[in-house]
Amino acid sequence: YAAEYVVKMDSLVIILVVYQIPQFLFAPLWIRFSKRTGKRNLWIIGTLISAVSYGSLFFAGAGNDLYVYTCCFFAGVGAGAGAVLPPSIQADIVDYDEFMTGERKEGAYLAVWNLVRKIASSITAFVIGLALQFSGFEPNVEQSEATQDTIRWLLALMPCACYIVGALLLMRFSFNEDEHRAVREVLDARQPPSALNEKM
Repeated sequence: YAAEYVVKMDSLVIILVVYQIPQFLFAPLWIRFSKRTGKRNLWIIGTLISAVSYGSLFFAGAGNDLYVYTCCFFAGVGAGAGAVLPPSIQADIVDYDEFMTGERKEGAYLAVWNLVRKIASSITAFVIGLALQFSGFEPNVEQSEATQDTIRWLLALMPCACYIVGALLLMRFSFNEDEHRAVREVLDARQPPSALNEKM
């Protein structure tokens, strides 16, 4: 909607490519840097990059193609962190839970994670549809200023706000790499030698 009705760009495929490429290019760098800065800290940085990138799209208008591509590129950079780091942190949390409870529950964590993502996607789709309806959106026609502003809010400011909230929540997450190493050592010590040999 934003590409067609707000910034007047027909090159949606190029926009998606510009967004996807940095996700793949920066994935190895996120992994490498996480060993220096810590997974949580780097994920916060990636989240803030996404927040700024999406927020900047609010100011995009017709003819600002390069500006849009630049915002999409950096949004892809931030999305790469969101693709690489959360599964690694989730694995650390599973280890910590096993350390505390004595039970290994990857399946339960994965199920809850996927459920939350599906619920979030459903809520997002509902909010977008409702907002467009109340703004007077009509497909395949020139949109009013109010409708274009609504699309800008949905495209830029809503994800920007969500990323900022996410970054603030991540700042409260305190389980770091040193603590995970200690937990992992205890878990490995609990296992019989045969189980450790199978892992190796």
